[in-house]
Amino acid sequence: MSFCQKCGKEISGERFCPGCGTLIEIENQTESTIDNENNQLDYIETTNVSKEKITFNVLKLPKKFLISVCVVVIALVVLIVSISNSGPDLEKIYNDHCNAIWAEVGSDGSYLFIDTNPDDVDGEGIAYYQSCISIEEVNKELGLPESLYEDMSQTTGNDGKQTEEFDEIIVSWKYHPDTGLEVIYKKK
Repeated sequence: MSFCQKCGKEISGERFCPGCGTLIEIENQTESTIDNENNQLDYIETTNVSKEKITFNVLKLPKKFLISVCVVVIALVVLIVSISNSGPDLEKIYNDHCNAIWAEVGSDGSYLFIDTNPDDVDGEGIAYYQSCISIEEVNKELGLPESLYEDMSQTTGNDGKQTEEFDEIIVSWKYHPDTGLEVIYKKK
C-alpha cells in the first residue's frame, strides 16, 4: 500500500492521485518508461489543444457564412414582398367598389376582373348597371384617364379585345351584346 506524497491519500495502483491528481511515481518503472509515458501524455495534451484550435477556427467560418446567408435570404424576402406588393392594391379596390356577383380578384391580388353580364344572358349586355359604375370608380381609383372609360363604353362586338398599358397596370376589355363588357386589370 502506498500514499500520495503531496496530499497523503491512499493509492492502490493508480497513476494519478484520486485526491489531488498528482502523478504518482511507481517504484518499479524505469526512467525511460516514465519519460515515454510523459511524452505520450504531452502528445495527447498537445493533440487535444490542436483539436480545440481547429474546432474553434472551423466554427468561426460557418458562423460568418451563416450570417451572410441569412442576410442575403432576408434581403431577397424583402425584395420579393416589395415587388409583389408594388403597384395598386387591387384587393382593396375590389372590396371598396365591387360585388362578388359580377367581379373577382385574384387570390394573389394580381388582377381584378369585372363582368357586366356574368351569366351571359343573351341581349343583356349590361345585366348589372352597378358594374358599369364600378368600372368607372375603379378607373378613377387607379388614376387612369377618363377617356379610358369612354373608350370602353364605345367598344362594339366587332372591335375585339382592347388593351391599354399604364405605369403600373394593364387594362384589357372586350364587349359583345350577348356577353356584356368584360374588363380585367392586371398588375405589371
